[in-house]
Amino acid sequence: MNNMYKKHFLFFLTIVFFILSLSSLGFAETKKRSGTYKGKNKSGSYESTISKNKTNSTKNTTWQNDQGGTGTRTSEKSWNKDTKTGEFSSNTSLANGKSTSSEGTVKKNDDGSITKEGTFTNAKGETSTFESNKSQNDDGSFTVTKNITKSDGETIDINKNIEKTDSGYQVNGEYSTSSGKSGSFSDDITINNDTITKDLNVTNQNGQTRNKTVEITKDDNTITREVTKTNPEGVTNSSEQSITITTSGN
Repeated sequence: MNNMYKKHFLFFLTIVFFILSLSSLGFAETKKRSGTYKGKNKSGSYESTISKNKTNSTKNTTWQNDQGGTGTRTSEKSWNKDTKTGEFSSNTSLANGKSTSSEGTVKKNDDGSITKEGTFTNAKGETSTFESNKSQNDDGSFTVTKNITKSDGETIDINKNIEKTDSGYQVNGEYSTSSGKSGSFSDDITINNDTITKDLNVTNQNGQTRNKTVEITKDDNTITREVTKTNPEGVTNSSEQSITITTSGN
């Protein structure tokens, strides 16, 4: 798989297991699943084990592509309700021998806000640090601030507001970098039964807007993700991925 496809596939797997965990995980339970996936000129199979209790969760996923390459991903989360602190980590090994990882801590502050900080290492071995804060406003919306420091020292500041709507969520925000780039973005997230739709627009400092629409649909044992990207010139590019669950149980 090329780098872009790997990134999208890993994100897709994360979304899939999040959706499945909403309905299948109790206070102490282990679930095993296997199935197949396919995308643009790519296909393969996967196996996963998801374990969760009141304070810890672990996900282990292994996949094999149609060329015989194998990848793995392990993620862990823990939470201490007495100290209101937690830890998270993930490690991914790709079929080409490269790997990515992330780790960090999360804390619930006395004012109810959530602070998260940690590191991320990409497939090139470059490590970035990040820190974020999420707080609730009087009207029920949330404000999120995030700062990222890349391996070359460049910084990225992101500020956004998240508001719950009748059909999902509305996100609006701004970003700026130490290299002089800046812009605004909006993301309309709609949840309708077994379909989640994201409509993201990003406008840079020159007034150029890019659009990305994502639709995730669950139909019986198959979850499909359709993506359409439109650049400032109006040129569109579409792709589709799907995962089919063939076995599920303890």
